[in-house]
Amino acid sequence: MKTLKKSDLKSMEKELPLLNKYEQANTQGGDGSGDCVYQTIAFLTGRTVSEVQQKYSSLLQTRYKWNETTATFYSGEMGVASSDLGWLMSQFMPYGSYGTRGQGNCSSTSDMGLAVIGGTHAVAITGYNPSTGIYYCYDPQTNQTKEYSADQVTAAYRIGEDDF
Repeated sequence: MKTLKKSDLKSMEKELPLLNKYEQANTQGGDGSGDCVYQTIAFLTGRTVSEVQQKYSSLLQTRYKWNETTATFYSGEMGVASSDLGWLMSQFMPYGSYGTRGQGNCSSTSDMGLAVIGGTHAVAITGYNPSTGIYYCYDPQTNQTKEYSADQVTAAYRIGEDDF
């Protein structure tokens, strides 16, 4: 194991970003290629996780003038800021904008979408039952299916033309 030196900290300060409280509060967690947002978008669109993460990394490079290494590290470790989720969805899904929850028929593949559960975790929506308010979801990160009530879904994005 390498010993951390004071000079290492100075170089890290130059490379790694400092987040203000607003940015910290609006950042959804992630763990590299296993991040739930990247995994879910890749699942829904047939793209690779790396391709989705790279798109977000490119935005961070442009926005903050970061080099590729810093932007890729940040996007992998911190995941996608909630304020950027709509933008990232729109890069891969033509109708990737916020929709109202609990409306619509998600019985076909074109009605699949992305749900944010409890403000912290993204999963794929595979169906919705308007009479019960239940979202049927698949979590590509854990390879599990689960049902969520409408009050558990913080936001819903859609692949199809109509919002949820």
